[in-house]
Amino acid sequence: MSLKATLDARGLAPRKKWGAAFSHDMRLLESIADAAQVTRDDTVLEIGPGMGHLTRVLAQRAARVVAVEVDAGLTEKLLADFSATANVAILRGDVFGRRTVGVDRARRRAGSPCPYKIVANLPYYITSAILRHVLETQHKPRVIVVLVQREVAQRIVAQPPEMSLLAVSVQFFAQPRVIRTIAAAHSIHVHK
Repeated sequence: MSLKATLDARGLAPRKKWGAAFSHDMRLLESIADAAQVTRDDTVLEIGPGMGHLTRVLAQRAARVVAVEVDAGLTEKLLADFSATANVAILRGDVFGRRTVGVDRARRRAGSPCPYKIVANLPYYITSAILRHVLETQHKPRVIVVLVQREVAQRIVAQPPEMSLLAVSVQFFAQPRVIRTIAAAHSIHVHK
């Protein structure tokens, strides 16, 4: 079944206000998990799992996946789809904002005090806020791998004198680098 047919069958649609983007290209999803070097020893926090395609790939590799989804309809779908997957926990909310789950709460829910990894396909308009938020938490992730728009990736890895506030705030805590170009997006790998 196509992605559009799956969304239509469940009465769901990508919401522009959340920048919903659903990739189901298995090679892309595998390359994201590869970039994060996800293994059976890892706890992964996935921000914005959408339809759960990346969640499924991560669940096959990680000890535990905690997926935080803000959309109620998608959360319901994910809860149904992963009800029999013991190493996946689905939380409704966001990592900051009105329905805050919070990185530390999600991490505790995973039963993992530390270390953990963050993997996400982030919408443009909240990339800066999410990255700053997770890098400023008390228990920082060991690795962050995010798929972002090209312009955002370039801003994150910029060097003086072109550094933006985003570059300064990310580079204060981590050493970001572009892993690869994927059409109009980049995968950013952030090491602590």
